[in-house]
Amino acid sequence: MTTSSKKINKAIVIPCYNEFRTVKQVVDLCKGYADYIILVDDGSTDGSMESLYGNPDIHIITFTRNFGKGAAIREGLRHASNTGCLEIVLLDADLQHPPEKLPEFFKALENADIVIGVRKRAGTSMPLARKLSNVITTALLTLRTGMNFRDSQCGFRAYRGSIIPQILPSGNGFEAETEMLIKAAKLKPRLEFVQIPTIYGNDESKMKALPAILGFLKVLISPIR
Repeated sequence: MTTSSKKINKAIVIPCYNEFRTVKQVVDLCKGYADYIILVDDGSTDGSMESLYGNPDIHIITFTRNFGKGAAIREGLRHASNTGCLEIVLLDADLQHPPEKLPEFFKALENADIVIGVRKRAGTSMPLARKLSNVITTALLTLRTGMNFRDSQCGFRAYRGSIIPQILPSGNGFEAETEMLIKAAKLKPRLEFVQIPTIYGNDESKMKALPAILGFLKVLISPIR
């Protein structure tokens, strides 16, 4: 697939770091839902990309080392915006974001500027620490912006391409996802939400609690230009 051969209306951006077991499956499941799939390899060292290079259905952006999820999101979204994508969905490569939900995100984006996935907390496999973190950060973000994003930590999101240049994050870590919402709030965006399942595997999370908390607080209290 080449960006010059067809108009790109819908794109999917997938940041990836050492997701050997799942990334190919995620890419395969995403096919057919969008005109363009952008995979950002954030310096993977586990051979994640070996079976994907040369695949004509995806565009791969490769980092020479691990910079962080925020950096991968920034470059993926920037590329999608620069190629003229009108609607962009961002999802993770670890199967916590089911690709079969993509049609619902694109549908919701017809009447919105941003669509955010919302996970149930009670009675699910979400770890207790994550439940508390989600409740607290969502409440603080609501106070900071005056907008209720409902699930501030969910990375399964859709964006209208026209707002991407104004909300690209500067942070390289997980705080980038919060930074984007704070920047977006200044634009008074139309919000929609899509209910998604709460999926947590047995793998150790790549999000380290202390750096993530410090990053969130820094973004929360810093002025956004």
